[in-house]
Amino acid sequence: MTRLSGGLLAVVWLCCCVGIVGVVSLEREARVAEQEAKKDAPLPQAWGVVYARPNPDGSRKSCQNCMMFIPRDEDGRGKCSIHARTQEIKPDDTCGYHVFGTPMDKWMDHPGMDPVDPKYSGLGNVPGGTSCDVCVYYEGQGEGKGLCHAVASGDEPPAGPPPVTVEAKGCCSRWEGRPAQTEGVALNALLKKISEA
Repeated sequence: MTRLSGGLLAVVWLCCCVGIVGVVSLEREARVAEQEAKKDAPLPQAWGVVYARPNPDGSRKSCQNCMMFIPRDEDGRGKCSIHARTQEIKPDDTCGYHVFGTPMDKWMDHPGMDPVDPKYSGLGNVPGGTSCDVCVYYEGQGEGKGLCHAVASGDEPPAGPPPVTVEAKGCCSRWEGRPAQTEGVALNALLKKISEA
């Protein structure tokens, strides 16, 4: 293996950092453009976003506190009873089908039920879990409540303008992590790959 001199190593490191910043910047620009496009679309009403009340223990929603999660299946990997058995699930993952409860001890078949595709369940890794208070659309108001700027007010048409009052530890299908949350995860993963190369 060829060893790089200190100066050349610094240049390589700088190029990697500039590349990382460029990737993060492009991701941020795409996210901002997507949010701008969403501003013109009509907002859904509360009944149309599958709002889930806070977990009884005050925790955020994640697979580790979902009753459909199997922490260690026969192959030693985490699974979820609504996704395909081949789909690995981590404790910090979450999806829109979260049901608070104690995870299962072993896999249980559900005859007649097709597995849910992760792209439709919203399966993703969210360290710390999801809740309104860590969503880009949430504006805290104290005492466990806040305003959601992603949902129209009112239960009957015509919908009123946002915001809608929500519980800080609730969550709905419009949840989007704050950029600092998602960028940090992506950046750390990229830095780990670089260091392993």
